[in-house]
Amino acid sequence: MPDADIIVAGAGMVGCYIAKKLSDRGYSVTLLEKSKAMKEDSGIVSKRFFRHVPKKFAMHRIDRMQFVSPSKKTFSLKGRTFAWVVSRHEVNSHLRKQCKENTSYERILSVNTGKNGAEVKTDENTYSCRLIVGCDGTFSTVRRQLGGKDPRIFFGMLTRTKMQKGSVQVHLNKHYSPDFFGWIIPQTGEWGIMSGTNAKEHFDYFGQKENLEKGEVHGYPIPMGLVQTSYERAMIVGEAAGQTKPLTGGGYVLGLECARHAIKTADLCMQQGNFGREFIVSSYDRWRMQFAGEIKLQLLARKIYRRMTNKQIDKIFDILGPHAERVEVKDYDLLSKTFMQMPKTAIIKAGLQAIF
Repeated sequence: MPDADIIVAGAGMVGCYIAKKLSDRGYSVTLLEKSKAMKEDSGIVSKRFFRHVPKKFAMHRIDRMQFVSPSKKTFSLKGRTFAWVVSRHEVNSHLRKQCKENTSYERILSVNTGKNGAEVKTDENTYSCRLIVGCDGTFSTVRRQLGGKDPRIFFGMLTRTKMQKGSVQVHLNKHYSPDFFGWIIPQTGEWGIMSGTNAKEHFDYFGQKENLEKGEVHGYPIPMGLVQTSYERAMIVGEAAGQTKPLTGGGYVLGLECARHAIKTADLCMQQGNFGREFIVSSYDRWRMQFAGEIKLQLLARKIYRRMTNKQIDKIFDILGPHAERVEVKDYDLLSKTFMQMPKTAIIKAGLQAIF
C-alpha cells in the first residue's frame, strides 16, 4: 500500500488549496514543504480570487490605476473595483492552518514515477503514492525531476513604508526596469520593481528618482512562459507551471483557477485508476483553453515592450492615453479585453510606433 494516495509538493497558496480540497474528498494527502517561511509580494488580485478564498482577506479595493511615462505623462485605467489588495502572508497562514495535519516540513530530493506508482525522497523520508501534484514554486524540484524545462525567470523587489492615500501607480520607464515596470501602492505603503536583470540596481534607482522611503526589502522570483504541466502520475500547478500573467507577474488567480482543473483531474485518476500522461493531459490541460491564449498575447506584448525606447513609450501614451481613459477594466486577469476596447486605428498606430 502507498503511504498516501496523493503527495502535494509545496505549501504555498496553491499547494495548500489543492491539498485541502483533495483531503475533503476523502483522499489521503501528504503535503511536503521545505520551509515554514512564506513569500512576500504585492497581493493585487482580481475578483476571481474570492471564488477560492474568503472575502474577509480583502484589504483594499482598486478602481483606478495610474500609468506614468518616462516624461511623466499619465493616463488611468478605471473600473468598478476590478482588483483588490490582499495580504499573501495572511491568506497563506490561513490555508496552512487548514492543512496542518497533512503537512510535513521536509526538502524533496528526488521524484520517480512509473506504471506501478510514484516515489518521493526527502531529506528525512521516502514516500510512496499514486499521484504527485507539484506546486513547489519557480524553481520546482518536482518539475525538474520529471524532466521538465524551466520557464523564464524574472525577479521582483519590494519594500513597505507608511500607508498613504492615492491611486496605484505603474511607472513605465526603461531606466526603472528595461522589461517591466516600477509600482507604488499607497494603500499599503508599498513600492517596488520587476526586472529580468540587475533587479537591485533598478530598485535602488527607482526609489532614488521617485524620492521613496525604504523599509525592509523583499525579493522574489517570477516564472513566466508555458511549460509542460502533465506527466505520468504527476501534474505541475501554479508558479511551478509558469501560470502567471506576463504583464503583471501575478499568479494568485491563475494558480488557483488552474488548481480547480488539477483537483478534478486527480479525482478522475483516483476513481478510474488511470494515471497515464495522456489521460491526465485530456483533463488537466484544459486549463490552457482558459488562460494559454491570454498568456501568449501578454508574452508577445512583453517582448515588444522589451525592445521599445523611452521615447516610444511617451509617444504611445499620446496615442492610447485619451482612449484608455474612456474604457472600463472589466477583467483584470484577461487584460487584452481591456486593450481591445480601444479603437482599432489607435491600436494599429500604437503597434507601429512600438515596432518601428
